[in-house]
Formats: sequence, C-alpha cells, structure tokens
Amino acid sequence: MNIFGKDKENPVAVATLADEQVVQKGLGRLYAPDARDRAHELTESALRGIKREQPAARATPWRLGPIMDQGQTSRCTVFAFAAFLQAEPYRHTLAWADADFTTRYERAQRDDEFPGEDYDGTSERAVLKGAKDDGIITEYRPVYEIEIAKEFLRTRGGLLAGTEWLACMGAPGKNGYVEVDGRAAEGAGHETFVRWYYPKGHKRFPDTFEFQNSWGKEWGENGLFRMKAKDFEWLVFKLNGDLWSPTEAARVRK
Repeated sequence: MNIFGKDKENPVAVATLADEQVVQKGLGRLYAPDARDRAHELTESALRGIKREQPAARATPWRLGPIMDQGQTSRCTVFAFAAFLQAEPYRHTLAWADADFTTRYERAQRDDEFPGEDYDGTSERAVLKGAKDDGIITEYRPVYEIEIAKEFLRTRGGLLAGTEWLACMGAPGKNGYVEVDGRAAEGAGHETFVRWYYPKGHKRFPDTFEFQNSWGKEWGENGLFRMKAKDFEWLVFKLNGDLWSPTEAARVRK
C-alpha cells in the first residue's frame, strides 16, 4: 500500500492556494480502526484518574514549544508527538536531531498495523507505543467523545489528532480557521497537535479547537490553525479520524 509513491522524500501537494501556488508539504498519517482500542478508551472515570498539577480548568491556552517543520517528509505523527512533549503542562527542550525523528518514525513503521514495506506514513498509535516502551509516557488512550476531549484540553494538556486531509484544509482563512467543506480527501491523512479548546462563550474563537501544525511558522497563523468544534467532531468521529490522550511520565506522582 503506497499512497505517496516509492520515494518517501518526494513532496505531496496538499493544497492549492488562491494564487494557484501549490504548498508542498508532507502528509503521512495512516490509521486503521482497532476494536481493542475500546478497552482503553478515555472515559470520564479514566480522565479523573489522570493526576495533574492544575486544580481547575485553565483560562488560557497551554504554552507551546517551537514551531517545527517536517518539510517534505511523511513523519507528521512523530512531529505531532514532539509538539506534545514540548508544550505545557510539562515543557521539555528536545535534543532530537533529524536522525532521531527518522529513527522514531521508522520504529513506528515496524510496529504499526500496516504490513509490508512499500508504503509511507505510520499511525500515531505506533508512535505512542514506542514512547510508552521508552518510558516517555505512561499510557495513551483513544478519545471517542468530543466533550471528554474538551475537558482534557482545558484541564490536562494537549491531544494528538489524526484526520483525513481534505483539499479545503491547506490554507487557513480569516482568524486562522480551516473551513471543512466535505470535499474529497487528498488521498492521505495528517497528524497535528491539538493545543486548546475555546468554549462557546469565547469572544474571538467561540466553540473552537486550536492546533499546532508541523509545517513551519510561515504556514497558517504562525504555524497554528483553528477549526470549529462541529467540523473537528465530524473529521475525527465520522471520517476515519483518531484522537489520542497521552500521559507523560512526568505527571505520575508516587
């Protein structure tokens, strides 16, 4: 199964802008639903069991680490995880060289659910499995309820979201919004770091999810984009999306 071509370093056109310039950036998220994930779902009780330093919901978004650029590679799942590690509530300065991103990506490919060698991309599930084996995180749970996602973001930290990458999503518009119009997908998926959820009463971004992408500062709003909750919910829960809530080892207090 090769969705990008035999050379994984070849660019993939993900959007055509209004001036007809094509943005050449990498995609690379693959996903296959697995019924076994349901046994590890982030339920209300599981959410309550995640230890935290913040006693109540925050009023402002988690601070981020540097905006990274995966370039023309298909390593978005690893870059999204790196963004998670460098954001609050536990911020790290990653010493990963480019070779480390590649190694973690290739390891995920060996561990993922897609047999064979002739494909690019990998699943976030496989990236998180490797991170847990290394002791970077203690667990990773799939999220199947939008309200659970909202509470996690406002009380525990960021999430990792994989979605089909639609033709309309390549160029955020006013206020950094990606408008989801339901047109055909580009033929591949993309992984991003979900930084925050703004509630319905927010003046600028009501009922909005905010994301950090891995396509550099020049893309979107300084590397960020936003999406209305109804659009995000449709992409994740109706269009073969996946949403994960990792728990960093640093959060576990004995």
